[in-house]
Amino acid sequence: MVDAAFFHGSTGTFTWFVLALVAGRIVTAWMPPGRIGGHALRDLPVTAATSFLVGVVVWSAVGALPVFARVAAGALLVLLALVRIGTAPAAMVPRHEPPLVRESWFSRVVAVAAWIAIAWVVRAFALLESADPLDVAVFAGCVVAVGVLVADAFETARCPAWARSTGVLLYASVQIVEPA
Repeated sequence: MVDAAFFHGSTGTFTWFVLALVAGRIVTAWMPPGRIGGHALRDLPVTAATSFLVGVVVWSAVGALPVFARVAAGALLVLLALVRIGTAPAAMVPRHEPPLVRESWFSRVVAVAAWIAIAWVVRAFALLESADPLDVAVFAGCVVAVGVLVADAFETARCPAWARSTGVLLYASVQIVEPA
């Protein structure tokens, strides 16, 4: 799944994660303004999850290139980041949203069950004998990021808290029945 020639060991895995997150954040900064990409504290999990998933695609594509093309792609990403920082993208996110419905004890119990199920899926993948540590880390990051985005999609649709939790639980259940 991931070119692990350079990224071996825990330091290499961490480096790959950071590079994927940064590359994804640079690409998402060029997307139209909206909630994904917001800098408010409550928007950071969604921004990080989206940036990571986009970064996995970008960094995997960069890793498949020849060495000279990797350097050129890295330089292009740095150039895109500098241009975007210079145009002040954070100034384009004003909005007024209605407050969310408070969570009930039932929705919190379902949410905890959903995240336990997601952790179980990641653990099952990690226990595979042929699993490379970097592949396990990327799989875990993607499964968690998609769980965060599923919860955010229900929140954006203004669904009740129990529906958000149930949606994440259904996503986790699909991962248990038919893992990616």
